[in-house]
Amino acid sequence: MQTYTSILDNAGFRIAILDVTRKTAEIALSYNISESRCRQLRQSHGRPCNHNMRYGIVMSKRWMDNADWVNDVRTLRCKELIAKHGWSMPSCVEMRRQLGVGKQQILKSKAFREAVKSRTTDEVAAMFGLGLSVVSKYRIRFGVGKRRNDALIHNDDFMKAVRSDRQATVIAKDFGCSDTYVRMLRKAEGK
Repeated sequence: MQTYTSILDNAGFRIAILDVTRKTAEIALSYNISESRCRQLRQSHGRPCNHNMRYGIVMSKRWMDNADWVNDVRTLRCKELIAKHGWSMPSCVEMRRQLGVGKQQILKSKAFREAVKSRTTDEVAAMFGLGLSVVSKYRIRFGVGKRRNDALIHNDDFMKAVRSDRQATVIAKDFGCSDTYVRMLRKAEGK
């Protein structure tokens, strides 16, 4: 008759699951159990294998007592927070919402509108931690590029340059527009 013994009867295993420097896969291999079983035992009897913040701490806003965490939530993106602290995505999103750092708050802010109207797409994306496509969409929505191009059409020097044999990239650099816009105007004029 075979007797069943639990892996938790092994004192070495109990010490290993408490050691946060060892990986779960390494412990599982050492004690000849599956990684998922080892992870489950670590979570229930020892220290969890990942350092996820409990959602209750987030909802009670006790995490705001740590100034470093508040600074990280304000400055880092959610993916960077997950990589640095090991928090879950819902926790990161909720923490950002509690601080008013959500994407919608950024897009509605006066600072974002002014930056879109006065700075390049790359600068705005870097300042606010947004993607280039989002910033480009809002530049179009605010009519930023269109006004500059409309003003260029009425500029006699610009139109002379478009009609000349100069390269489109040189003209675009001189007048602050894209070479695609210069080529489009040339095509419209039949040149």
